[in-house]
Amino acid sequence: AVDDGAGVAITTAAAKLILDQGLKPRRTIRLVHWGAEEVGLLGGFAYAERHKANLDKHIIGAESDFGGGRIYRVSADVSDAGNALIDQMMTVLAPLGIARRVAASAGGPDLIPINRLGVPGFGLDQDGTDYFDLHHTPDDTLDKLKPADLDQNVAAYAAFLWMVANSDVEFRKSGGE
Repeated sequence: AVDDGAGVAITTAAAKLILDQGLKPRRTIRLVHWGAEEVGLLGGFAYAERHKANLDKHIIGAESDFGGGRIYRVSADVSDAGNALIDQMMTVLAPLGIARRVAASAGGPDLIPINRLGVPGFGLDQDGTDYFDLHHTPDDTLDKLKPADLDQNVAAYAAFLWMVANSDVEFRKSGGE
């Protein structure tokens, strides 16, 4: 449930929330359910290899892979224009109890292969206080997830997806950034 059911559910629900509204974003939102992270990021490397010819069309990546705890901060390694959009995004995310982190983020382990090929990352950092108490144990069960925390995650991911998909911002850094 915590690893990785929560992340799959959060990101799928965020994309479905947008879809169910009948909204049409300017940019494509791609939902990827990664696999085989713990045995060598195999899903991430397979994705990077399969899509390497069009990774220049991948605007930014984010990953939910740290359970279902509340998101408490965002971080990103993006261009100045990307940071300006994130500043705007914070007006939506701050009421959810989310702060801005100054340090950069690649977005998560499964994104490492595409980050290395130039796709910038965005992190919605979750409270993982009990993550490793449950991770890869028989105690990793659905009853450990809190519906209100999952709702907050879905709202944050939906806001992030919608704002990025409706911008014309280039998130990749140029040589001078």
